[in-house]
Amino acid sequence: MRTINVLVNKAPYVLEKRDQWKAPSLFLSEGGDCDCFTANKYILLRTLGFPAKDLRITVVRPRNSTTLHVILIARTGSGRFQKYVLDNEGNYVRTALYADEYVPLISVNEIGAWIHRKKGWALVNGFINPEQP
Repeated sequence: MRTINVLVNKAPYVLEKRDQWKAPSLFLSEGGDCDCFTANKYILLRTLGFPAKDLRITVVRPRNSTTLHVILIARTGSGRFQKYVLDNEGNYVRTALYADEYVPLISVNEIGAWIHRKKGWALVNGFINPEQP
């Protein structure tokens, strides 16, 4: 995860006028914004064998801001400290438990889409393992 995070974060940050996720080869040469960074991390981790159920592209709102940001959450186990944040705003991978500067809003992956609420989350579309919050 750390290697993918650092590798993808080397691409130039370019604020896009419209949202479009670029393929890894195009993204690494041209750059993109936070959703491009996150989508490319997701694609590369999936290619390396991470299961879709353990990855979530997550739209967040920084706590003292009205702007939105996109990060990748990767899970390596079922414990509280086994969910990690991959963010283009830093080359470190950190435990999601300590990413309290973000308020999660929605998450998506190949399995479905989830809306985060103050008291948990709700599946919007797709299938889910009940043990996969």
